[in-house]
Amino acid sequence: MGNQVPRFLRYDLTLTASSVEKLEQVEAAANLLGVQAWRGVAKLREFLGAPGANDARDAADSLGRAISRRLWHPRHRALSQGTRADGSLCDFCSQIDNTLALLLGILPDERRNEALRFCRGPSGLWPTNRSGWQGGSIGERVRHDPRLPIVAGSPGLSDLCARAIFAQQTADDGIDYIRRHYGQMLDENSETFSECWSTSADEATCKSQDWGGALAATLIEEVVGLRPVAHGCGRLVWRPPACRLTYAEGRLDTPLGPVSVRWEAGGALRYDVPEGVSLEIRTGTEAVMVHGPSHVNT
Repeated sequence: MGNQVPRFLRYDLTLTASSVEKLEQVEAAANLLGVQAWRGVAKLREFLGAPGANDARDAADSLGRAISRRLWHPRHRALSQGTRADGSLCDFCSQIDNTLALLLGILPDERRNEALRFCRGPSGLWPTNRSGWQGGSIGERVRHDPRLPIVAGSPGLSDLCARAIFAQQTADDGIDYIRRHYGQMLDENSETFSECWSTSADEATCKSQDWGGALAATLIEEVVGLRPVAHGCGRLVWRPPACRLTYAEGRLDTPLGPVSVRWEAGGALRYDVPEGVSLEIRTGTEAVMVHGPSHVNT
């Protein structure tokens, strides 16, 4: 691990607000994951009825605030990857760090908007690594087409960026991001997700990486609007998004059978729900519960 971490970064395994504030060398990603870990500890303690759930939540909140205070780069207007040995901020900013901060909700409003701009912006707006690209250390292999700038390190990381945009902005913003990045793969007749964004499909380091397939879940949840809310997918919520698409359809395979839905801009809804599955349909302020088996084509 030590050989893979730049000298100016340090994994702070204590993951507390005081360590982020006081240590000279702090690494952003490990501490962002620490916020997730503390929140997970809080949920686990609460589930088990064990003491300390509130303490774990407080630790997560204070750690998030410390990350925002200590690691925000005022000139680049994004989270820095970490600090140097002298305690100063390094000039490199990672898109995945800023995406995690957005998904965790640790940034104040004005910084959240700047982080979104960083994650959505075209390549080269901020100096981030040796290639001036906002992805990882393989930036020299990024596409150079200024019309279709790719700014995350891989299809897998771009999916997290898309999720942050859907969560913080409008469905149309998220759809535009997906079209701009993943649409290029369709233009190149790609049939699988590559390991990283490259200058062309022929130059991809690996043409079949399963983590890029996370986009399928994002499309189902954010564009189709269908997401499970109970273990085993026994209950799902379907909320067609407000966007400029004329229709969207998808199928989610569950242990109880496939759930298929389709929405159209004019308000038409189609769904097929298997036995044992409940589907809550939310449109505007209305909600209707459907219990399978049920097939409707309106």
